Amino acid sequence: MYLYLELWSARDAWLKLSAEERKAYFEKVTGTIADLLESGSEALAFALNDADTDRRANYEYLALWRMPDRATAVEFEKRLNELGWYDLFDQVNMRGEEITAEVGLGHMLGR
Repeated sequence: MYLYLELWSARDAWLKLSAEERKAYFEKVTGTIADLLESGSEALAFALNDADTDRRANYEYLALWRMPDRATAVEFEKRLNELGWYDLFDQVNMRGEEITAEVGLGHMLGR
């Protein structure tokens, strides 16, 4: 399984859209999300970033997904690009194969 973390905030381009334009755009986005869920992916969590988070990343939203494999994650990225998501939202992503804490710590120790 793969984990996929998205951190994002609205760009001015999003803020300038009317309510109707935003709704129409999200109707397209929901198709991508439906396809992702049908692929066996799972939306683990969505959250608003607390303003008082210690060492806060300067992003307003976060989403954490569990995806079946790397290919699904790459396809998701492709679909976001095709939708023009990154024109409307300032976003950074992280993805990788799900591992145990012991494997992650062992990797850190080996550095």
